[in-house]
Amino acid sequence: MVCIGRSCFTSWSSTVATLALWTGLSVGLAACGDDAAPSADDAAVALDQAVPTPPAPVPPPTGDAGPSEVDADTGPCDSEGATRTVPCGRCGLASQTCTAGRWGDPTECFDEGECAVGEIERDPPSCGDRRRICDDVCHWRPYEGTFTGACLPGQTRTDPGGCPRGGYVMQVCAGDCETWENVGACIDGCSRPPMPSRSGADPVCIPAGPFIMGTPDYPNAQPVTEVMLSEFYLDRFPVTNMRAAQCRDDGGCPTVDEFFSTSELSRYYMANLDEARRFCIWDGGTVVSEAQWEKAGRGFAPDERPHSWGVDPGDEDMHPVIGARTHPTPDAFPLAVSPFGVRQMGSTSELTDSYPILDYSTISPTDPFYPGDDDYTVARGAS
Repeated sequence: MVCIGRSCFTSWSSTVATLALWTGLSVGLAACGDDAAPSADDAAVALDQAVPTPPAPVPPPTGDAGPSEVDADTGPCDSEGATRTVPCGRCGLASQTCTAGRWGDPTECFDEGECAVGEIERDPPSCGDRRRICDDVCHWRPYEGTFTGACLPGQTRTDPGGCPRGGYVMQVCAGDCETWENVGACIDGCSRPPMPSRSGADPVCIPAGPFIMGTPDYPNAQPVTEVMLSEFYLDRFPVTNMRAAQCRDDGGCPTVDEFFSTSELSRYYMANLDEARRFCIWDGGTVVSEAQWEKAGRGFAPDERPHSWGVDPGDEDMHPVIGARTHPTPDAFPLAVSPFGVRQMGSTSELTDSYPILDYSTISPTDPFYPGDDDYTVARGAS
């Protein structure tokens, strides 16, 4: 879990009815945050604020997408007008028709896969030696090998960069996988400092501005729409066992009693939304809303990245992909960093304080907030 405003970043483990949206789901309190309501004048300024366009993430390499030539037998046949299918190209199929006693020329190859069986491809944007192989049904297997850089070329982030308090500069990872280069000048960040945290959270400023909410890939996250959010703070890391135990020992979280890992630094999994709210209130924040969670992970419009770190799903050593560790410590997944610097978003399902809205055309275009409850609340994540 994570807290906001300062907001909470919480994970979740309950079987309570929860909606898993387009980026997937396990559930913890991602983190807490604080999002004090702005004045009418502040909101007007936020709406007019110019927001930079971050560089587009580098897409993963793909095989040749063009149709393959079909080499098929055109020998004799018995039944005039009969048809048959023949294998072709990258696990595709073509069709032939029996004409005048012989199989005719095959049609264009269709339903091909993305690569040829046994083909090996190196990851061009990667520093190190990462390769993937095409399986026996013509689909790429995950990359394997060693990554030796600090970031992937084209990856973006924000950095204080010597800017005034709360300000930041957009940065992009250079081709050497080590250097972060500034893109443009300093941008105004949050106008106020974060609320103090009893548990020692590290809050990140999420400045006011628009972001893209939704995805065309999932029916319950449509239509894709631009939403304006006021500034808020979000914990950089998810809530840990140690922080949850502090709340329990201080009397703020009486239901905290089950730890899924013995490490104090592992993520703590909230039993339900009520437990998440109790923690965030005790820690000086609130539970993040679905819109706030998505903006913190995706960045400013027009960025529509499917993962907080970019387009490529990545691998389980660097990113919280499916099958990765479910009890990460703060040093896990070093490349899983959102454009605003929030870490490990998506490594498990993460609670939000939002009721499921299945038609995004009905949500408010400015600071949408529809409180959830212990029967229905949205969980996001689990890339």
